[in-house]
Amino acid sequence: MAGCRRTAKIAREIHMLYGFPHCVAIADGTLFPLATEPQTEDAPDYNGRKHAFSLSTMVVCDHKRKIRYYLAGYPGSAHDNRVFKGTELKKEPHSHFAHNQYLVGDSAFENDWFVVPAFKKLPNMPLGRDEEQFNTKLSQL
Repeated sequence: MAGCRRTAKIAREIHMLYGFPHCVAIADGTLFPLATEPQTEDAPDYNGRKHAFSLSTMVVCDHKRKIRYYLAGYPGSAHDNRVFKGTELKKEPHSHFAHNQYLVGDSAFENDWFVVPAFKKLPNMPLGRDEEQFNTKLSQL
């Protein structure tokens, strides 16, 4: 991703349309339901939040919803941040992002120099006005 003319164009368009300078991608996890229970010892791990059995997949796309990267195969019970930690993007960020480039994601992600997550609401604590506005703007992207 880093240094590529394509990512520079994506960053310009995201900045112009959504106001996020140097943002080159959006990341989110998704579940793919399985038709049957896996025939493995770890089958209970595939019991996801939304489906009886599923695979958890990390998808990274651009602002036009074109998939630029994905990692599939984690059990459905795997948290999005755990799956993200298994990606080459997380393991070798300098190979994928220029020093000022980053991706955005929901509050499941940990903040990093190349990851800007939504603000997480703490129990019994409302988000501040600025944090709410940021999250709203991020969700539009």
